[in-house]
Amino acid sequence: MRPTAHGSILSPWIALGGLLSALVIFAAGPPSFDALDGAEFTVASDGLSIAHPPSHPLFLMLLRIFPGRGFASGRLMLAILGGATAVLAAKAAAGPGAMRALSACALVFSPPILAQFDTVEVYGLALFLALAALLMRSSPAGPYLFGLSVFGGHPLCALLAPAHIGRHWRRWWPLALPAVGLMLYVPLRAASPSALDPHYTRPDTLRDLSAFFGMYSGRLGGISTGGFALLGPWTAAAAVPMCILAAAGRPRPGEIAALILSLGLLAFYAVPDPAGMAFPAVLSLWLPAARGAAGLSGSRSIAARIAAPACMAAVAALGLAGSVRSSDRIARTISCDMLRETDPGAVYCTTGHDTFHAAYLLSIEDLRPDVIPSDTYGNYFHLSLREPFPDSIGGRPVIATRAWESPSLLLSGLVFRPADAEEEAVRLDVEGLRAVSPDAFATDLAAEAFARLAMQTSGSERDSLSRLALSMAGTRTTRARLEAMLEIR
Repeated sequence: MRPTAHGSILSPWIALGGLLSALVIFAAGPPSFDALDGAEFTVASDGLSIAHPPSHPLFLMLLRIFPGRGFASGRLMLAILGGATAVLAAKAAAGPGAMRALSACALVFSPPILAQFDTVEVYGLALFLALAALLMRSSPAGPYLFGLSVFGGHPLCALLAPAHIGRHWRRWWPLALPAVGLMLYVPLRAASPSALDPHYTRPDTLRDLSAFFGMYSGRLGGISTGGFALLGPWTAAAAVPMCILAAAGRPRPGEIAALILSLGLLAFYAVPDPAGMAFPAVLSLWLPAARGAAGLSGSRSIAARIAAPACMAAVAALGLAGSVRSSDRIARTISCDMLRETDPGAVYCTTGHDTFHAAYLLSIEDLRPDVIPSDTYGNYFHLSLREPFPDSIGGRPVIATRAWESPSLLLSGLVFRPADAEEEAVRLDVEGLRAVSPDAFATDLAAEAFARLAMQTSGSERDSLSRLALSMAGTRTTRARLEAMLEIR
């Protein structure tokens, strides 16, 4: 089977697979913004600002023109995009319509992929464009779509080049270059009037622009299995039937090369968020697996005909079991609690992902217009303060989401406030939070929240909260940091 743009008209099975994928993706998503980039992309797209490198301009523009506003609107767009991706995957597969649809669902529902489609993330767009480029590889549109997948989707699509580049590219390869023009979005928006804030950052000089695009240059470290471990047991289990089918499909040299490059990235990737980085490896493995499933389903052996759909169904089921985040309220619950603890008219200092969550609540949901927001790294907000924070500015108390190095602020609840400030009893929703999420960053966020509460209690309550916090830690780094925090206090 060689992917092609030609073939049968969209069959009822393929259409049903696309519709089912869209419905499942939307139902599997969180009720509000997630702990990673969903809030940032939503806020950045709202004003066509600059997101984290390389800013993903095509994704921001699509979110901006899609009807509606806010995280739910973005999730609906990703669900539709996921359904369209399933249709493309079915067209790229072989065999009868039912087998194609099942293979497509196995790709879209696989553990690393569904966890990106069911929130507002750019990796779903990248996968859609990569599949479109693969289907059109024998036409002039192939190189253009591949360039668009790299510069309009995600740079990691470049790892798929060995599987995409065909003999027709000798004449049409220059068509991959126009998509580079999307990168002009960053300097053009950075030079726009200040009214276009909030920005992730404002690289309005050549030096700042170079620093912006090179911000992630240090994310590759020494070879390690840590990135694979963080993909989780569901991904590991789903890889087994996928590998069996891929062996039956006889991987082509280009697919093997793309898979090796993709696995090599995961082996050297030093940041604990590998789930999004896995889509090139999944697609490289799925291509021969789809051929293997088609071949086995047409075999004379009854066992083989049963094994093919069973393996694809197992991949989809494992993805659904390990990627659904419909109960994930962690980020919004904790961020709202922090705002609830903030005094009226206070200067509210945020750091890291707390900034993205606060920006969403303040600008999209219009909560707490009385506070003056600030960010340690100069993202989004006009005011930028760094530690050590003062206890007040212009008579306004300073409340910080993270201020371990600020002696004038003390931990109170989930935030840091002036030592002499009057404290009011505030009900924290995090105390009843059901911290369920396939995202290690989300569980890390919940773990630190409970650790902070534990540090302010004693006896059996402290022990109970400490155990709860450590059990929720999704990464070794966070667990080690929380153990040190709890031991010190």
